[in-house]
Amino acid sequence: MNEKLPTLVEALGYPAGTRVVLFTADEYGECHAMNAAIFEMLAAGTLTSASLGVAYPWAPEAAAFHKEHPELDCGVHLVLTCQHKKFRWGPLSGAQGLKDPAGYMWPSNELVWKNATAEEAYRECRAQVERALALGLDPSHIDPHMGTVRKRVDWMRDVYGRVGREFALPLRMSWPLTAEEREARAFLAGEGVLMSDHMRQMVPGEAESHGHFRDLMISQMRALPSGVTDCYVHPGLDGEELRALVGRWQNRVAEYRLFHQEPALRAAIKEAGIIVTSWRPIRELARKGVRVRPEEREWKSWR
Repeated sequence: MNEKLPTLVEALGYPAGTRVVLFTADEYGECHAMNAAIFEMLAAGTLTSASLGVAYPWAPEAAAFHKEHPELDCGVHLVLTCQHKKFRWGPLSGAQGLKDPAGYMWPSNELVWKNATAEEAYRECRAQVERALALGLDPSHIDPHMGTVRKRVDWMRDVYGRVGREFALPLRMSWPLTAEEREARAFLAGEGVLMSDHMRQMVPGEAESHGHFRDLMISQMRALPSGVTDCYVHPGLDGEELRALVGRWQNRVAEYRLFHQEPALRAAIKEAGIIVTSWRPIRELARKGVRVRPEEREWKSWR
C-alpha cells in the first residue's frame, strides 16, 4: 500500500486523527413500523443514512420516500439470511443454495455458508443492488445483513468487495481482528474499494434502563477511535406490527428513543469534537476513483 495515499478521513478533507461517525439505520424496508421511524429520523437529521433491504416486503414504501426526498442518504443492505420465524423472505436471484426447504432464505450465516457458493451469493448481492437502481434509488453504500458477506474472509473479498468495486460503492467494515482480515482489507483497498475504518452497534439489551443505555452510548462516543466509524441502529415505532415481527422489539423502540429523542447524546458528540457525516461524501470519492490507505494502528478494544 502506497504510504503517500491519504487515509479516508484525510480524503474527506479532515486532518489526520479526526473522529468521524455515520449514524446508519439497518433493516430498512422490513416493516412499516421501522420505515416510519427511519423516515422521521432521516428528515430530522438524527440519522444520517439508512440501508434498505430490497428483498424486504416494505422496500417499495421506503424507495418511494427516497424518490420524494432524493437529498436523503440511502444504501443497500445486502440480505442473504432471514432470521425471523413468523416473517420470511426469499432471494431475488432464485439461487437454490440460498433457499431453505420452504424456499425462504436460511436463518443463519452458517447455513448460508454450508449450502450456497460464493458465486451464488455474489449474484444475489448484485441482483439486490440492481433492484435498488430499478426502484429509482441512487445508492450511497452497501453493508451486510448479519455480516454474512463480511465475516468470512473469502466472501469479504470475492462477494462483498467485488460488488462494491463493480458499482463504485463504499462498504461498511469493522476494524480487522485477524491477520487474514487485515490482508483482505489491504487487498480491497489496493483494488480501490473504500471502506469504513470501524463499525459499532450498541444493543439496548446490554443496558438496565434508558438512562444506562444513554450513558453507555455517550461513553462509547467519547471513546470513539480516529477514522470513520459507522454506528448502525435498528429503530422502530412501538405498535402491534413491530411486536408481532420482532422478538426483541423493545430494543428497536429504545434505539429510536435514544438516537432521535435524547439531546444528551447529540450534545456529547458535539462536545467531543466528533464530525457527523453520511455515506454520500464517501461514495463521491469512490466514484472519482480516489484511493486511500487503511488506518494503521494496533487494535484496542473500545467497547
